[in-house]
Amino acid sequence: MPTTTIFNPTPGWYAGDFHAHTHFSDGALSPDELVALAQAEGLDFLAITDHNDIGALSAFAAPPPMPIVRGIEITLKIGHFNVFGVDAWPDWLDAMLPGETWQERVQGQPDINRMMALCQAEGWLVSINHPLLTPWEWQNEDTLLDHLDALEIWNDPTWGDNAWANPDAVAYWTRLLNAGYRITAIGGTDFHFTNPEPGPYQPRLNLPRTYVYAEQLSTAAILDAVRKRRAYMTMGPTLRFQAAMQGVSYGMGDDLGAVTGELALTAEAVLEQGEGRILLLKNGEIIADGRSRDGRIAVQWQSELNPREPAWFRCDVLDAEGRFLTVSNPIFTGPHHPPAPHTFGEFLADA
Repeated sequence: MPTTTIFNPTPGWYAGDFHAHTHFSDGALSPDELVALAQAEGLDFLAITDHNDIGALSAFAAPPPMPIVRGIEITLKIGHFNVFGVDAWPDWLDAMLPGETWQERVQGQPDINRMMALCQAEGWLVSINHPLLTPWEWQNEDTLLDHLDALEIWNDPTWGDNAWANPDAVAYWTRLLNAGYRITAIGGTDFHFTNPEPGPYQPRLNLPRTYVYAEQLSTAAILDAVRKRRAYMTMGPTLRFQAAMQGVSYGMGDDLGAVTGELALTAEAVLEQGEGRILLLKNGEIIADGRSRDGRIAVQWQSELNPREPAWFRCDVLDAEGRFLTVSNPIFTGPHHPPAPHTFGEFLADA
């Protein structure tokens, strides 16, 4: 199915998942079963990212009823990263990941920076998965951050160690933003199967959801939205986060540039249940704080911009215990000075 196939021509927020597996690697479901589950969970699109394999992408019994983001989870001993927008398995990837099965390819020891550069040269988006979740954390500290288009800051919240690994990933991404990087944050369920046993580990294909603002519902438009950082991750609450200046409205991912005048931020979240807290952050510091007990939270903030000050603004929603419910990608203002080349490991010292 072409990536330009349009399932809905209307611009808007579409919900999906950027990390899921079929039985072509270590998942339990067929590609058609996985898509049927995504529909049942209310998703609009789905990324299929099997470990070191793309067999699922050509194995549908019927045309999928939603956009499929064609991906691979490049799976190595030193960590995992997703690539999105895959058309085919190129010869150079065979050379870097030798083996007949996805498990054999895990033993490959490629030059990571060269590999990621080749992925980007193919037009694929590169995103490190569960970067701080042991024992699958990203261990190649020499990875150049310029090779990252996205970062999975929110992985399956029902997996016990993600109670600390996800907040640590958000904090890591925050340090990247403060250093001048504009890497898109996304979520991924890392779905493999439904757990029939009782207990806290109950993976679902919609926890977390990642919403993207796309010009239409198509695979190409979804990937374009990721490139433009028009996304937020959520455990359920829907979010509206906007900036206004001189009569013009801006949304997540937008860059106002070095402008002078009063900036007004507004954010509103709708919780499914319970108490909540909504935060506006500027360069990682809280500038506004709202609370609610009735399921709807709103907050506003306004100030004169300094056109010489680089700034980013983000909206987070927390539950009554202070756990993340929703995290937005930022709105940017001021001059942007792309950072000098840095490596993944340089930002781990404070993790």
